[in-house]
Amino acid sequence: MTQTRLLAPLGAGTIDQALSAVLPVTHNALRLFSLSDKVFVVDEAHAYGPWMHKLLTRLLEWLGAFGAPVVLLSATLTGRVAASLVDAYRRGAGFTEPTAVEPCYPGWLFTDAATGEVSAPRATSTDRARTLDVSVHRVTWDAGEAPRAAVAAGGRRAALREALRPVAEEGGTALVCCTTVAEAQSTFRDLCEAFPALAAREGGLRLLHSRFPAVTRQKITAECESAYGKPRSAEDTASPRHASILVATQVVEQSLDFDFDLVVTDLAPLAQLLQRAGRARRHARGDRGRPAWALPEEWPRLVVLEPVDERKETEIPRTWGQVYDAALLHRTALLLREQTQSGIHVPGDVQRLIDAVYAEDFIEGLDPAAERELRQLDAQRLADEAAEEHMARVVSICAPADVAGDLHKLSRREAGVTEELLTTRLGADTGRVLCLYEQTNGALTLDEDGKAVLPVGGPRGLDRDDLAQIMSHVAPVPGKWLRSGPESHPQPASWEERPMLRDLVLLRMQPEGDGTWICRSGGRSIRISAVGLESV
Repeated sequence: MTQTRLLAPLGAGTIDQALSAVLPVTHNALRLFSLSDKVFVVDEAHAYGPWMHKLLTRLLEWLGAFGAPVVLLSATLTGRVAASLVDAYRRGAGFTEPTAVEPCYPGWLFTDAATGEVSAPRATSTDRARTLDVSVHRVTWDAGEAPRAAVAAGGRRAALREALRPVAEEGGTALVCCTTVAEAQSTFRDLCEAFPALAAREGGLRLLHSRFPAVTRQKITAECESAYGKPRSAEDTASPRHASILVATQVVEQSLDFDFDLVVTDLAPLAQLLQRAGRARRHARGDRGRPAWALPEEWPRLVVLEPVDERKETEIPRTWGQVYDAALLHRTALLLREQTQSGIHVPGDVQRLIDAVYAEDFIEGLDPAAERELRQLDAQRLADEAAEEHMARVVSICAPADVAGDLHKLSRREAGVTEELLTTRLGADTGRVLCLYEQTNGALTLDEDGKAVLPVGGPRGLDRDDLAQIMSHVAPVPGKWLRSGPESHPQPASWEERPMLRDLVLLRMQPEGDGTWICRSGGRSIRISAVGLESV
């Protein structure tokens, strides 16, 4: 969304585009102005880390000063976070005293910018009350093993096979949610080996993650929406769906209206687990529309794969890096063990559990060793959050109350604030690549079949259709792949006038066989196949 399009009376964009309004970047004042008379709607308001959360609170201060209506949507928002968002809006409107907000789920509350009054939470009813049947499998982490390697008892691979066997043998659908793209790819390959008949059937096994070219990801998403989406007619619920398993990453947590008979997930913070559980028997299909193993429909099953060491203590795999906070993973694992007998009542237990996993007294009653470890992890988490929030305050523009008529403050940067810090996602290390497939005649195309010729533009450069075609084949990758990886193929001279193409890395791909293409150069090779992009 460009700056001028923000001025339209109605628009949709990313949270990053909105948060840029409170960073001292070019046209930030125009972004603020464009939001000042809008009804600003933010979905999944819980899904931001400390850096983005602090930027969001600064934006809410400005919207409160403007008196602009704001709607924040979330199913897993803690009381502490909800209070910080409400207080930010009220501060901007001139009400500085903090509030004690206790949200309810499902429900809503209202804050009046004119009076500063915060209404009592209003609960809403639901006709889809359910109880999550939570099953925790404590497994050793062998997600990276080769598909044909022996399956070890007590490992993740064995647990997956056990959980998914009813789907393969009796029909129905399942979601397997992985923490990293690499583990999703290896899991997909492993399940193809475990269930060859399912893999051989079209739609039997699918893979969805962010590391596909845009056009491929859109195609896979459309297929998934058709296979796992809301029933469209009585015929869709007349019998159980054919056996089908989707292996995916966190991309399925939000905005995709999927409905599975079973959800299997790696351990994640409780809020994310509940989001994933929301894809379990999401829509009413009745007894005829579910396989026998997935009944009763009101007791959807959530299988959580918890990585543990030889002492059966939670051990976060090194391959996960910093995807999730270790303290929250440990807290979630402990909390889930208490819910395996009673299950999780939705919506009744949701708000209580979301608040409990962050509670300061959570560690009381733990054995001394577990208490010490969790105290250390909590201290690290709180220190990291404080550091990010402090830096976000330094980087972002001042609060509306501090402008005092001097609009120059909206573009002023504090000393030491570099271009790298002017970002809505701190520490995001991403790059963009465009795979160019080298055909037998030496031509470079955007597709493996050699039908989509690489647009080079005419005398006036690239037109809109050319640009759209190029962007539809772009894929995101980790930035480190490009720093130590293959050299970029030179861009056509006609691309220079297109800012969105300037940081695009062109990879000259050569066929490797079996539908796989590879770019061999430098210290790292990049491969693309049916499972997406990989570093080898």
